[in-house]
Amino acid sequence: MMIKTTKNRFQKWGITALLFLFFQTGCLNVKLSPFNNTDGASGIITLLSQSILADLLATTTTPVTTLNYAIPELFTQNYPGSFTPPLTITPDSCSVSPALPAGLSLDPVTCTISGTATTLQGKTTYTLTASNSQESVILTIIIGVVQPFQFTVKTDNAGNIKTGANQFQLPLDSAGTYNFQVEWGDGTSHIITAWDQAEKVHTYGGVGTYTITISGKIDGFGFKEIIAPYTEDPSKLIDVANWGQVKLHNNGAQFASCDLLPSFTATDTPELTHITNMWYMFRNAAIFNGNISAWDTSSVT
Repeated sequence: MMIKTTKNRFQKWGITALLFLFFQTGCLNVKLSPFNNTDGASGIITLLSQSILADLLATTTTPVTTLNYAIPELFTQNYPGSFTPPLTITPDSCSVSPALPAGLSLDPVTCTISGTATTLQGKTTYTLTASNSQESVILTIIIGVVQPFQFTVKTDNAGNIKTGANQFQLPLDSAGTYNFQVEWGDGTSHIITAWDQAEKVHTYGGVGTYTITISGKIDGFGFKEIIAPYTEDPSKLIDVANWGQVKLHNNGAQFASCDLLPSFTATDTPELTHITNMWYMFRNAAIFNGNISAWDTSSVT
């Protein structure tokens, strides 16, 4: 399409310009031929059609954003789980490298990683690429496959408690994320998906010592009170045998008032990348003498 205009509209000696006007509804490529300052020659504006400009734009490089998600995502061995990476775009295609742990797969559209991991694997770095027609994101993530979170309670311990002598209450923070199976150590189990779910309090057939095993997402475990009245059962925790996939809450006082907890027998370490607050973590845990020198507290401020 050709459009002519007079000199006085674009008066400038020796103009040669290439203008790209970008509108929400499309684009126009505008080219002005040189004007002669004395002869009154007309300038010529050549308007390239939107379709031609679209072809030109299609040859440009798609913007790429590189992100790093530093908090590892831990799957429990032989238990179903899923993880949707924190992307800044809505993707329509996804890929990941290297290959995911056995039993896990990537949704090629949503980028969700899900499945039942069958083999234990240490924390491994993966590169996930998510794209749509306008941009791409390259995200670094860390995935591991671990044994379940496991700890021991003695239900008839007295002191800093809320429940009865044949009960135990899981300490779950209200801001946490939960989708796990708890095996109570007496042959019964429950699925917990909310911090205030009634089943977080378990009643045993009798008083005693029980090993509790938790598989799945439990992001927000930990006690919180340093003085009475107590709304949880810190005095009943007597050991952690395996940290597994658990993530503690980030409000401090995570093991406060666990006054009958001597140490942790776990040989692995808790995932603390997200923890900035260890204020009063062992406040009033009077007999605790565990070795936590291997814990990664580099994020604590």
